[in-house]
Amino acid sequence: PTPPAPSSGIVRPSRFPDKDYAVTNNCESLCRCCCTFGLAGWESDALALTNDALTLHEKNKMDESTLTMPYAMLDEVDVNRSCCCCYSVNFLCPGWGCSQGLVTTLAEELEKRRRDRGNIAQLAQLNGLYSAATELDIKLGIVVNSMGAKYPPPQRVIDSIYGELAPHVLKHPAPPHKLPTSNFPTKSYDTTNHCISACMCVGTLGLAGPVTKQEITLLPDEMMHTSQNWCGAATTRRPYANLGSVATEKACYCCTQLPEIASPGCGCDEAAVLEIANELQQRKVKRGNIAQMRIKDNLMSRLLKARTQLDVLLEKKGIKVVEPTKMMRS
Repeated sequence: PTPPAPSSGIVRPSRFPDKDYAVTNNCESLCRCCCTFGLAGWESDALALTNDALTLHEKNKMDESTLTMPYAMLDEVDVNRSCCCCYSVNFLCPGWGCSQGLVTTLAEELEKRRRDRGNIAQLAQLNGLYSAATELDIKLGIVVNSMGAKYPPPQRVIDSIYGELAPHVLKHPAPPHKLPTSNFPTKSYDTTNHCISACMCVGTLGLAGPVTKQEITLLPDEMMHTSQNWCGAATTRRPYANLGSVATEKACYCCTQLPEIASPGCGCDEAAVLEIANELQQRKVKRGNIAQMRIKDNLMSRLLKARTQLDVLLEKKGIKVVEPTKMMRS
């Protein structure tokens, strides 16, 4: 991986309009109505997409529930086609299951909002903030030197400004983490499992076809998993920040797999599994929650250094300021 190019500024946050969709699953509503002898009535489901979260409201004559989920907590956008003509996205299968147009629209809306209002956008924002904080730090250093002050300041100045409570950043001025993020190229892996393909073919009497092709594509910010045969197809996109533990498992003496991710070939291709696991681990660290926390650590270091430089500059000019705690109280 190569170090990311310096950002030209803070990424402007995306704004999305509110949208409402009727997503009632008619098959489930009919079954529930019949099983309760009409007591539940016909269920009505509605999905509301706001700028920061989705809200799913389900209501019938017996029950009512509301689920609200921020897009950052939406682990994946999972689009499925089953039985040749039934379409669904995540937990939604609107209409009688054949509403391909609505499912495609919902998947596109969820994907855009998850990307621009979720963990991927947070990482981009943090990179932009850190770039701006670094620029501020450099410019303040130039100003301090041009005013005849010294940084780091001599002990006399430190005692004058802070007394015994000298900032930690004076002892450790460098950011704690080197290259907290990295850019990665796109890589694809064929993870077709021959055993699953054979079972699908036999179990559907050949309707699924001879092969259930599976592929993993490691994109710069997320993992995309696709699966396809004659009867159905599934596409799942998951950001590295929403990726759980990357752990390989071995079973039956020779079968190696990444649970719920990959078990290529007949299950014995250990080299391929370890390569995928290594790639996922690197991307999870450099493009996921660990990277976000490390950027925050570096950002805090830069801001504390900038504050200390301002204190030195104010001391040099003999400018007295009100303590921040007193300013906040007022």
